[in-house]
Amino acid sequence: MWNEIESYIKQNREDLDQDLPREDLWADIDKKLGNQPTPLSNVEESRDKVRQFSFYRLAASLLILVGVGYVGMKVLPWEMNIPMRTSLLDNEQHQTYPELSEQDRVYVSEANELLQAINSYDLHAHPFMDEYRDEIKQLEKRFESLKDRLDQGGYSDRLHNDIVLSYNAKVALLKDILAKLKAAD
Repeated sequence: MWNEIESYIKQNREDLDQDLPREDLWADIDKKLGNQPTPLSNVEESRDKVRQFSFYRLAASLLILVGVGYVGMKVLPWEMNIPMRTSLLDNEQHQTYPELSEQDRVYVSEANELLQAINSYDLHAHPFMDEYRDEIKQLEKRFESLKDRLDQGGYSDRLHNDIVLSYNAKVALLKDILAKLKAAD
């Protein structure tokens, strides 16, 4: 049976291709299905609305990205990205190691004073601040290593000297940063 239909279509292809459906055919189908007929102008308006909506979605996405970038670069303080630990000793260690405790207090006081002065500047406005990020990270790793040594092995003269050197390196770095900030303004 399929062969007969196929051969009929092949033989009468030109006659069959000339017949076009009525222009109101889709409107009649929609009526029978209970739908309202959709004029062509409504379809074009819908397409325009979809394009316009897509444009607004793109614009909103870009605005959000720019806003997040601005907040990340300008509003959030620089020191939140790279925290700097000031004291190596906790309260118990201040009592356990009095020979180190006084040096820790002097260092913490000086470091906090320098950090406060540094943080009074708009750190994002100075591109050279990026140079210091790696140095600060390295000093923080060194600080953590010294803290671990103190926690695990206890106090020794060599550890004491290493801690003092670490304190001095941090203070020197903070002084250098502050000097460059002052010179740039």
